[in-house]
Amino acid sequence: MYKSGDEWGITPLTKEEWTAVQAVYAGTGNERQQRLALQVVISNLANTHALTFINGSPDGTAFFLGRQYVGKILINCINNPYKEEPANVSKTE
Repeated sequence: MYKSGDEWGITPLTKEEWTAVQAVYAGTGNERQQRLALQVVISNLANTHALTFINGSPDGTAFFLGRQYVGKILINCINNPYKEEPANVSKTE
């Protein structure tokens, strides 16, 4: 069951947003639905542009940073050409 998620910083999805995510997953999303679904993931679910610090909760802060990482990787994929060795992969010697 879908939970409002206010304690996680998630704004409840509209019917249009919900349907867009489902359509993209099903492979039937039109251009608007595809963009909306990515916007929902990046801006709302991953909370990419929000403040992540939770005073007195290092675990909560780490959780939010993990969510943001997903959004930032998506933004990187959208805005940059593919590279054989992505910049975010570190090599160990």
